[in-house]
This record gives sequence, C-alpha cells and structure tokens, in this order.
Amino acid sequence: MVVVRLAKPSDLNELYKLLDTEARVMTTMPKTKADLKARIDWSQQSSIAKASSKKPASYLMVLESNNKIMGISAIYTKVAHQKPSVFFKLKSREISSKTLNFAKNVELLQLHHYKAAYTELGTLFLSPNARAKGVGKLLSLSRLCYMGLDPNRFDKKTFVEIRGWKNNEGESDFWNQFSKTFFEIDFEGADSLSYIDNHFISEAVPKFPFLKDLIPAKARRVIGKAHQNALPAQKILEKQGFYANGLVDVFDAGPCLEAVTKRINAVQHQIKSTVKIVRALAQPSSGYLSNCSLVNFRCSYGDFKHSNGEAEITQETAKILKVNSGDAISIFS
Repeated sequence: MVVVRLAKPSDLNELYKLLDTEARVMTTMPKTKADLKARIDWSQQSSIAKASSKKPASYLMVLESNNKIMGISAIYTKVAHQKPSVFFKLKSREISSKTLNFAKNVELLQLHHYKAAYTELGTLFLSPNARAKGVGKLLSLSRLCYMGLDPNRFDKKTFVEIRGWKNNEGESDFWNQFSKTFFEIDFEGADSLSYIDNHFISEAVPKFPFLKDLIPAKARRVIGKAHQNALPAQKILEKQGFYANGLVDVFDAGPCLEAVTKRINAVQHQIKSTVKIVRALAQPSSGYLSNCSLVNFRCSYGDFKHSNGEAEITQETAKILKVNSGDAISIFS
C-alpha cells in the first residue's frame, strides 16, 4: 500500500529519521526536530483554517509505504506576501551602434525582486529505498490533487524552484565560478541562511545587469539547468502546465517554474464522484484517487471505473483512501 497523506504529530520521530543529511541540506527542508514539529503543527492548523484566511499556510505531506514513511513534500502559500523573493532574472536587451551599423540582442542576468504573493511547491524528498516506478510521481502530483480540492486556498500563481546542476564532485559550477564572488560564506551556509531570511542577497549582489557572455563558461552553461536528480520531477511538472519563467536561483542557477494555479492539469481536470464499493472491477481505468477531505487527505494511484458521476472502486482502494460507499472522491487520470 502506497498513499500520500497529511503529516500528523505521531509521525515526528519516524519522519525526522527519514530526513538524513542529504535531505536536510535542501533549502526548505526542516533542519531540527523542533523545526519539523512546528511544520507539522502549521500544516494541521492550515488544513482546518478557512479558505478566506489571509495568513500564510503550509501543507506538509508524507508518503507512506507498507505503514512506513518513505517521503515528504509540501505546499506553501502567500510566499513573498510580506517581503519579496530574490532571484536572478534572465533578460534580453538590444544593443546597437549607428557608427558601426549594427544591432543585436544580448542576454543579461540581473538581480530581481518578485513581490506578488505566490504558492510554492517544495520540500520534496523520497527515500532511495522507495524510488520504484511511479512513487515519486505520486508524491509530487498528490500536492496538485490536494490543491484541486479547494483552489481558492491557493494563490493565482504557483512556483517551483528546481535544484540547480552540480558537477561530478557534487558542487555547483554556478556558485564556484560566479555567485561565490559576492558572499563571504560557503554554499551550504548561504543556502541555509536564505531560507530564514534572504535579505542579505540584496545587500551583497550588485543591482546592475551582468552580460551573460562575460560570465565564466562553466557557470554560464548551467544557468537554468536542473540538478541531475531533479530532471524527472521537472518533466512531471512541465506536463502539468508548468514552464520556466526566466527566474533562476541566486546560488545554483536552478530554474524556477510557474503555472497559473487554476490551469494546472491536476487542479483543472479533477473529477468529483460518489463512491461505490465493488468486489471486482471489469476493464478498469487507472489514475490518481483521493478522498475529498482537506484535514484527513489521502491520495493514491489505483484502478476505478467511472460513469454518470459514480466511481466504482474495490474495498482495498476504499480502505487506502478511508472512504465508504456514498462518500465523495476526486479522480485525476
């Protein structure tokens, strides 16, 4: 049984063990047990809050396989609501000379402050022991299925910051060859500090544009290029309607993807149906199935048969989703 659900307080110890050293160095990942407990509490409070609440919300999810927690992911709302998010932005500008009789476009990289509130997908980590076919996709898409239950809880745009490319030594060429110049701190320290407060980026990085062609070749080649392990996640999101918006991370130049929230495939094309539990399914379809509870959300991938607003599922699937005949479920396939 593989299911994605909201984290609960009793998950604390097992979830903390899952977040090994590799996971904790990721920017939005909880670093301490106290931080993780606060995230779980925040998620629970967010799930019971009204959709009209103006407070930033967070929804922390876990992937459970055979009653063991094997993954984590999250949704954050109203990012940049109180203070802007800081990126580098790729721009194109025309330069010309009447004397030399030429005009051409050049690419520039410039510090950019994004000031409009947006929802962010982040904190995605799957144990190497659980990386079977389709499991990572379930962990990623279940967040979008949750958003589709009540899109009004989320901002007009949704962002995803993809980890930037690293070389064979596990280091960021963009950091080593370019961004490192502006900071008297190592990559891990800068990345970790930016999660708490990234104002120092604006203090250290000049505001003028950098001509891309003058950036060292190793750094230039990885601008907007995803980390090797993040490529599958990027492709999944692109199929959902996300696209690179020209913003990249200041430290590793990883691409930022965005989508109009209500136009994300899993948000826009969910089908709400009434459950009918059957012993067996004849010629079923397969897809992502979830109950319709924001507080006790559960999502899995399984078989169903849908017609006339009714979804037939087996007793096993009903048990995974914790639904009974007559309850509502949401389907995305």
